[in-house]
Amino acid sequence: MQVLDGNISYEEYGRRSQIIEKKSIVLDTIRKSGTNYLRSLIANFLAIHFENRCTRVSYDVMHNELFPNIRDFVLFPEKYDKQGVRTGYVYPAVDHVIRKSGYSDFLYGHDNFEYYTHSCASKIIHLYRNPLDMAVSYYYFSS
Repeated sequence: MQVLDGNISYEEYGRRSQIIEKKSIVLDTIRKSGTNYLRSLIANFLAIHFENRCTRVSYDVMHNELFPNIRDFVLFPEKYDKQGVRTGYVYPAVDHVIRKSGYSDFLYGHDNFEYYTHSCASKIIHLYRNPLDMAVSYYYFSS
């Protein structure tokens, strides 16, 4: 039996993905590639389009209400138990903006890309960045 990180079998991973990610959009990014900018763009687009909202969606609303589910924490909670992060899945309400768009959820995260070959997500968005720009950003981020 092949095992993923956290000693989870591919079968268990597939079962969890089927339950959580079916009819979902997954944003998969490398760190420092603009994850929050893209999340903000999508959150504001959905709010304008489906809720006729005239004001900007704040980061807190986006992070806590619109897109609270971090994919890695939800699919592999046993890896993060000792880190004190919220690993439980937050089910979007029936009138949630992502449900109005025809999807069941919008998950995001910085995961290992090979896991996505077994994902049951309806849509997976991979976000990359120019390597030179990434190197400069990492340099200033870590100093």
